[in-house]
Amino acid sequence: TIGLVAATFALALALYLLIEKPFRSSYKSKLSGPEFGLATLSCTAIVMIISASSWAMDGWDWRLPESIRNITKINRTELDKYVWMRHDALNLKEGFDLSSKKEKILIIGDSQAADIVNMLAEGGQTTDSDIVSRSIWSNCSTFYVDDKDQDKFFTKVNIMTIQSPDLIEPCKVKMARAMDTKLLDHADKIYIAFRWNPETIDYNEKAFEKISSMTQARVYVFGRKNLSKSSIEIVADLGRTSGISHFAAQFKDEETKSLNEKLAKTKNITFVDLMRIICPDDSSCAVLSPEDRPLFFDTAHLTKDGAKYFGADIGSLIESSTRNN
Repeated sequence: TIGLVAATFALALALYLLIEKPFRSSYKSKLSGPEFGLATLSCTAIVMIISASSWAMDGWDWRLPESIRNITKINRTELDKYVWMRHDALNLKEGFDLSSKKEKILIIGDSQAADIVNMLAEGGQTTDSDIVSRSIWSNCSTFYVDDKDQDKFFTKVNIMTIQSPDLIEPCKVKMARAMDTKLLDHADKIYIAFRWNPETIDYNEKAFEKISSMTQARVYVFGRKNLSKSSIEIVADLGRTSGISHFAAQFKDEETKSLNEKLAKTKNITFVDLMRIICPDDSSCAVLSPEDRPLFFDTAHLTKDGAKYFGADIGSLIESSTRNN
């Protein structure tokens, strides 16, 4: 820090003496036109070489401790595939195995529901269950809208479909598939998870009421679980792993808090507050595994390590939420 402050003043003095002061004084340049052009090109080349070096070397990550560099190196493509893999596979199932004695669970939602599937699987909660998923794009913002409200919802309320009207019909198809009475009639439990949006939360409350009226299954609604920064960004900000849980607590997301508080008050559903295992107390949030692997690869999605870490507690969290409702 002292070195950077000293360099700042040194560079400021150099800029003043070599650029600002000469330009303020009227005099004839000692450089000819070609010489000035060559000097300019040389400066440009130096800047380009430095910039290219930084880009090629991941922002000169050698400046960071090796433990931090290992945390920040992730394969985003592979992580995106991991999030959706199980959810997509279960979405292909036509229905429950009615000959099975296993507990039948219907999971509805976007990538947040995919995270729930992964947590259940990594936590060993799926072996005794017959699970069917119904994948709905996050852009749809809900899993049900009454026919009389659909035009207003898709063209005046839901920002995503207002911006991309071509999503409206596919969203309707996905919603109808999720609300299939054959699935609702045979489900023992229904898990619903989205990255809930403030502008559509009132419509989702109506959707909870509708699905509860169509099934004897207990309906569980999982709240948002995101912080304002990913594990990787939080670690990079702190520059070390020690004390990271305490440091991460300052990145709790206010919108997540307010939406979860509203969902918790909704009738006819069992609310599951995922923030209870993400941030178990006011001054601590989990962003790294015991092996110092990132739990979130962006602000809202879990890595495989994250699914394993939180999957160890997801069963008990669901049970306690059931007792409290």
